Amino acid sequence: MSPRVVVLLALVVLATATTPFGDRDPPEETIEPKQGGAEYRLPTNVLPDTYEITITPYLYAEGTNREWTFDGEVAINLRANVDGVSSIVLHASSLEIETSSLRRGSVPGELLSGQPTYNNDTAKLTYTTTTPLIRDTVYTLTIRYKGEIHGDMRGLYRSTYRESGLEKRLASTQFQTTFARRFMPCFDEPKFKAVVTLRVFRPSNMIAWSNMAVNNTQTVDQRELDTFNPTPKVSTYLLALIVSEFSSRSTPASQQNHFGVIARREMYDLSEYAFTVGQDILAKLSDHLAYPYYEFMPKMDMAAIPDFSAGAMENLGLLTYREANLLFSETKTLSMTKQRIAAVIAHEQAHMWFGDLVTCDWWSYTWLNEGFARYYQYHGTAMSETNWALEHQFVVEQLQGVFQLDSSNNTHPMTDPSVNTPSEVSGIFDNISYNKGATFIRMIEKHLGTDRLRNALRAYLRENAFGTATPPDLLRSIQAQADTTHQIDSVFNTWTTQPGYPVVTVRINEDRTQASLSQKRFHSYSSETTGNELWAIPITFASKTQHSLTDTTTRNIMSARELNITLTAAVSEWVIFNVQQVGYYRVNYDEESWNIIIRALKETAHDGIHVLNRAQIVDDLLNLARAGYVPYGTTFQMLEYLKNEQNYIPWLSAFNGLNHFRRRIPKEHETLFGEYMIDLLTNIYTHLGFLPKGSDAWIDIYNRANVLSWACKYGHEDCLTNARDQFARMRNDSNYEIPVDIRPTVYCVGLREGGQGAFDFLWARYLAENVATEQTIILSALGCTNTDATVNALIDRILSDAVRDQDKSSAFSNTYSHNEENIPRVWNYVTQNHARMQEALGGYGSVASYISGLVNRFRTTEELELLKTFVNTQGSNFGGSRSSLERAVANLEYDLYWDSKYMDYIVKGIGGAGIRTISAFLVLFAAIFTSFFR
Repeated sequence: MSPRVVVLLALVVLATATTPFGDRDPPEETIEPKQGGAEYRLPTNVLPDTYEITITPYLYAEGTNREWTFDGEVAINLRANVDGVSSIVLHASSLEIETSSLRRGSVPGELLSGQPTYNNDTAKLTYTTTTPLIRDTVYTLTIRYKGEIHGDMRGLYRSTYRESGLEKRLASTQFQTTFARRFMPCFDEPKFKAVVTLRVFRPSNMIAWSNMAVNNTQTVDQRELDTFNPTPKVSTYLLALIVSEFSSRSTPASQQNHFGVIARREMYDLSEYAFTVGQDILAKLSDHLAYPYYEFMPKMDMAAIPDFSAGAMENLGLLTYREANLLFSETKTLSMTKQRIAAVIAHEQAHMWFGDLVTCDWWSYTWLNEGFARYYQYHGTAMSETNWALEHQFVVEQLQGVFQLDSSNNTHPMTDPSVNTPSEVSGIFDNISYNKGATFIRMIEKHLGTDRLRNALRAYLRENAFGTATPPDLLRSIQAQADTTHQIDSVFNTWTTQPGYPVVTVRINEDRTQASLSQKRFHSYSSETTGNELWAIPITFASKTQHSLTDTTTRNIMSARELNITLTAAVSEWVIFNVQQVGYYRVNYDEESWNIIIRALKETAHDGIHVLNRAQIVDDLLNLARAGYVPYGTTFQMLEYLKNEQNYIPWLSAFNGLNHFRRRIPKEHETLFGEYMIDLLTNIYTHLGFLPKGSDAWIDIYNRANVLSWACKYGHEDCLTNARDQFARMRNDSNYEIPVDIRPTVYCVGLREGGQGAFDFLWARYLAENVATEQTIILSALGCTNTDATVNALIDRILSDAVRDQDKSSAFSNTYSHNEENIPRVWNYVTQNHARMQEALGGYGSVASYISGLVNRFRTTEELELLKTFVNTQGSNFGGSRSSLERAVANLEYDLYWDSKYMDYIVKGIGGAGIRTISAFLVLFAAIFTSFFR
């Protein structure tokens, strides 16, 4: 055999080689055991009617040692609802109780027996009475106490900012979920709604804002005493107070319905967009729900807080936000952030009805609050901003966004009866309550009909106003609008009480006259799992000649394991199920049906396949292959169609799925993956261009941002040339402004290539910047720096006071997510400085969380051993948070198992053992063939 033939055969073997699937089951994912315990819940035999609270905050020393503390007094009118009650149990935390007294109306005599007892674990404060309380009789429990204005953005907490070179201080509140008890002894569960009257002794140079307007102000001992109007019945977590030197952009005092935006004085000009869009959204939601906001509340204020742990908070009548989520600058705020500002406003305003007016009875039903708020975050914003394709964005960001979590063993049902402890309460505020809740509501809307759902919600709000609700209350309102064909009880209950979601497998016969459907629960880690779960699935479908992808009408309800559907499609015609992905499930097809769909995607105008179904196909195939339901070859055939896709929505699905490849691809194949990405991106990059255009559609602006980020990261020459030019112009001309929507990419390229000089330059800009949205852009981009010295310096500064606590976590994660080569640098920093990190972050729990995010990027067995060694040698320092590290070990073990099972197919798909090898073979064959005929 000649050497040439040996080479040819070797290349053929290399080009066609595959690795068989592993012959063992994947390891089980770990689930953190729930702490459990109904003892954390309050008894319901005593109910509060009203609170009268008096607060004196000390933001400065004021000649005393009371700096960052407060005095408080609360008088609670309460009553027993059963006979024989001889103890009153409520919550308190981090408070020093000074005196307590219980009276029955004006009847003289103390009714408390001795000092209260306190349970540190449950935060329960228990008073014993001298005689049993008389049922349905009002008693007044008065408690004087002291507290701290905390530094952790919970309870009544401190914040600072600089104005005209001086440090300014303020106090603000964040009570959700269990932190009102840091502000006052109270019945700190959502079901205990009561009327609240607040009185605040404030410094005369400051203003106090709360849920209601000020009724009167008096001067008392060089302070101002503001007495606020009583609230409607409200849960304690929805109370709010701000004491600051802020100013307000407000409607005229003569206008009956007050609306205002509160912020630092220097930010007044940046409050205009929130002021305008906020009023518009509030009015449209009022009309949509047929329950005007100003019917149950006299005012609406929205406040931008410099330090804020959440994105925003729905305190009744006084919404609080991070500055970056409320204040808009034409020159310093990304278009995506402008959308986020409007969307967060819509989310919090929707809570005025879903959460504040009608409150979930307990946190097990958090989705009744957060699901509706997330739903109207998109649909409410779309009432005001009509050109943003928000319903399309909803599908990718919310429905597809929660699929991964809800296909793991760590998921839970929307209605979760196991929630009791504070940590469990905190955990329920996840994407199941938010994303899945909103997606479920959208599915019910499409199944029931928009008008019917709206009428049901209007009835639900009226029937439960000023009270609390459970899912059966919502179901009753929906039932009143449904008919028997909707099977609404089954649809409602199977989706709200079961974790996870199904994959519907569609098999179409040869002559395309019948589709056989089967359902089973989808698991992201294996296609072989079995279970008994069944869902009542509203089935929608369409082909080119049967029904339409613009019509989301339910065609069948699939309540059994299998369902047969009659088709009228032509033999070579695509049939697509889950029209516009209105249903919360994945769809898998037989091989021929997938091939027909993929061919159609590559046709002119994608053969009429709706943009949402294109996004669905992208997301489903990437994840079906990831779990072993379909071969990766099918997925990579589909991805080729993206070369002619111009719409942001399918590209967003693709980027989300390809991120998994980016995190897992072995280091030796990173260059190959980059070449594959550039090949996919070339046409869309050319179509969009580097610089923004005045004719850009809103979602084209978003698409460009993603395309530039990926293109420059993987070495697209035109992208890099433009980014370098923009960064150089900015450094050389202090008056030059880079177009705001391309700044993240330009800053990132500048930092990757500019070393210490670029890092110092951009860090100085960060420190000098006063607008939160631009600070956010810079801080994110700083993670692109990629030298030992600058990465270490950046983490040092993240842990310092130079970066606000609210921003530390995302800033840290960017140090490794923006550059894979930084992973070992960050790991070395963490392992050498974990003790110092826990001091800066307030405990080892935060350090464990940081490490878990970092090691999610580990890709080798050597890195696994490094992690195990660290846990074994340092895990004792982490206390209860060691379990987080052990979960990280288990997750990495599974990721490496997954890599061993599938990575060869991915490398082949991107060209490592397939297309590129075949291309090399063809080049070599051509050379050999030519040599034979010289």
